[in-house]
Amino acid sequence: LGHCLGLDHSFDEYSSSHGPGADDRPGAYGDRFDIMSWALVNSFPTVRFGQAGPTLNTAMRDIAGWLKPERIISGRTGLLKINDIYNPSQPYVLKQDEFYIELRGTRAWDQGSLRPSLQVRIVDDLGGPRHSKRVSVKTIGGLPQYELGVGSSFVVGTPDRRSRQR
Repeated sequence: LGHCLGLDHSFDEYSSSHGPGADDRPGAYGDRFDIMSWALVNSFPTVRFGQAGPTLNTAMRDIAGWLKPERIISGRTGLLKINDIYNPSQPYVLKQDEFYIELRGTRAWDQGSLRPSLQVRIVDDLGGPRHSKRVSVKTIGGLPQYELGVGSSFVVGTPDRRSRQR
């Protein structure tokens, strides 16, 4: 269905495809928290439909034009609260420069995930249509990683334009 709506696969930073033969572009199918990575996602069983989940990430929602401005926290620094994607009345994504930072939980379409985590993505258009790419983040005093624990401190932006988030 996503392809019928003009959405591409979701990606990560890996140097080769996670689905060779289906899409040979580097990082294709590499975001297990986005349904556009197809069979490599954090899924869960349902009685009616078999395997299901997760939902689209915020970068993909923005590409599709489904990310409402009132759901975005933008241009702020310091200690920020990001709600999970399923809280309909609160902002749930921090958009800083080209980065989308979202909290993914363990309920609704994300119930296949093992624990809540903060995740960072960009919109990329290299090698095809615009798509989301999950990127690693260097935590303050830590190593690069794809999933940050709730309450993590990290740096967003280029060295000349950084902001500390928590």
